[in-house]
Amino acid sequence: MRWTAVEKDLDDVQFVVECGPERIPLKQELFRMLDAVCPPDAVLASCTSAIPIGLLAACTGRPELVLGMHFMNPAPLKPVVEVARTEQTGADTLRRADELLAGMGKRGIVVVRDAPGFVSNRVLMSTINDAATVVQEGTADPATVDKVFEDCFGHRMGPLRTRRPDRAGHHPRHPARAAGDHRRRPVHPLRAAGRHGPGGQARQEVRRRLLPVTRPARPRKRLAEGLNLSR
Repeated sequence: MRWTAVEKDLDDVQFVVECGPERIPLKQELFRMLDAVCPPDAVLASCTSAIPIGLLAACTGRPELVLGMHFMNPAPLKPVVEVARTEQTGADTLRRADELLAGMGKRGIVVVRDAPGFVSNRVLMSTINDAATVVQEGTADPATVDKVFEDCFGHRMGPLRTRRPDRAGHHPRHPARAAGDHRRRPVHPLRAAGRHGPGGQARQEVRRRLLPVTRPARPRKRLAEGLNLSR
């Protein structure tokens, strides 16, 4: 198993997990490239957390070999992966994905129907949006909102801590964009949190008022677009 960002390294792979940024045109371009350079029997997976897999499979000539593998954050510590299939994803493709995950010490939960945000982020981002609205309307402060979820529901982290801008690997607006659903558009505090880079004054103010920071943000590493898995 190894990482690569070089196309010629993909000519003998069996399984590729694409990890590009959460932008539909970019991922579609990557899947066209992967389809062209990878062996015809190679499985092409995406670790997208929001983009419907059908949009990516349609860019290939092998839709039966395409699926989603949403590794939860932080990926090294989470034993479960959300596996998204389309109507065309083959049973053997799911089997190969299960074998790959088992080799990593993980297991997959298969989402039966392809949809923006799958299960995890379609539900979670709506919860985060409502949590931010509760704070914005003055019903409770962020710490209280999170404490209700942690102490009453047994969640390890409340919704606002779960998707702090410096911890999240993507922005809450992605499922809304993919779904074309205005009801899932992030409320203003969340939009402001994602509008500026880590040093932006507006973003720091949102963190201070809405999403309190409990530890310093760690620099994010750029991921390679392809994962070369040779057996």
